[in-house]
Amino acid sequence: MGLTRSPWINRIWAEFEARASEICGVFIQAFDAKGQALHHHPSLPPLCALLDRHPASRAVCLNDCYRKVALSAEGRAIVPARCYAGLSYRIVPIAVR
Repeated sequence: MGLTRSPWINRIWAEFEARASEICGVFIQAFDAKGQALHHHPSLPPLCALLDRHPASRAVCLNDCYRKVALSAEGRAIVPARCYAGLSYRIVPIAVR
């Protein structure tokens, strides 16, 4: 999955997310309106990385996260949200026109 077919735009976006995460001190990842990550994030939060190692928990986590992101994009999510693993997070919809 990616933003565009242009590798340099995808790379710039990935670098932006990484730098913004460092500056804010929180994990930041962008998703599209369907709840799909715009790119694969190389470093997940520790609990997510642990759950990501097992195919069953990975599928449940991804489905839960993507569903909540998609609901947020539609304006129907509860914010702040709790993920499958019990972590709190915020979803901030951004309209791009």
